[in-house]
Amino acid sequence: MNVRIFFHAISLRRFNQNSICFRKQHLGIDASQANKPLSIRPIADCTKTFDIGIIGAGIVGMATAREIMRRHPSFRVVVFEKDVDVGCQQTGHNSGVIHSGVYYEPGSLRAQLCTAGNRLMYAFCKEHNIHHHQCGKLIVAVDDTEVPRLQTIFENGKKNGVSGISWINETGIRDIEPHCHGVAAVHCPTTGIVNYKQVTDALADDFISRGGFVLQSASVARLTSPSGNSQEFHDAVRVHVRNHSSSYICSHIISCAGLYADRVARLTSCQSVPMVIPIRGEYLILKPEKRHLVRGNIYPVPDPRMPFLGVHFTPHLDGNIWLGPNAIPAFARQGYYYTTLNRCGNTTP
Repeated sequence: MNVRIFFHAISLRRFNQNSICFRKQHLGIDASQANKPLSIRPIADCTKTFDIGIIGAGIVGMATAREIMRRHPSFRVVVFEKDVDVGCQQTGHNSGVIHSGVYYEPGSLRAQLCTAGNRLMYAFCKEHNIHHHQCGKLIVAVDDTEVPRLQTIFENGKKNGVSGISWINETGIRDIEPHCHGVAAVHCPTTGIVNYKQVTDALADDFISRGGFVLQSASVARLTSPSGNSQEFHDAVRVHVRNHSSSYICSHIISCAGLYADRVARLTSCQSVPMVIPIRGEYLILKPEKRHLVRGNIYPVPDPRMPFLGVHFTPHLDGNIWLGPNAIPAFARQGYYYTTLNRCGNTTP
């Protein structure tokens, strides 16, 4: 499903006197503008008993549901989603980068999953005709002090099997990004961009075509025993859903609840910690007349004192070039805007 991505201008910032102008933006999803309805199977046409129930229809939930149906086509699987559509939250509010796996410690699970996921994502996009662009990425050292850290990243990428990774000098940087300056860089040609909302829509359609069910506007209120009288989950789980007259019995429950994962855990009598603390990343957007200055992803060498990759340029499929993010506390779990405040009674997925 194509959704309209819209931006809300907050303020104006300028880099130097005669340099690049940016507008500070927030990213939102306008699901009402969707032009391709999701093919939802009516759950009223079936019984209310399932082998597996999945809480949350973001990209993790839908990928999990689809893979279960691929491996076990006879299973009855249902996905509970609190929103009116799939992929409306974190899945639809990110920079859309297909990472290559260059940063992670060789042999780690993150490295294995990222490099394999990179290949699988491109294959999935091609199979389902999802628009994407393999634009590559430069990780640039701006001075000699950053070169040793860049060398470590390069060695990690080679050990992780990142396809086509190369070390380039200052001249090579300008060949790929004419307006970028540095003393050395690592080039990752398999990095790309995609709209992960569209990926999730395709996962959902594939899951439904295999016999799965997606229950929309289905915020999970309680998880109990099948009798509904306790939280003794021996044989199955009864899922009580807000705004639905019926409850659903599932032999197994998988939580893919994202920002509400801690609240879903508490529904099974888990401890209240750890707790999700919402953090919002904000981006600047390059003015249209300056887009030619950036061709692909341009990243700095990560600062080990910071727990993220640093401020970087990211192209988008709509032609925009983003610069960011920062990281600031949000006032709500779905706080994509300054004006979004937490309210009492926030529901779980």
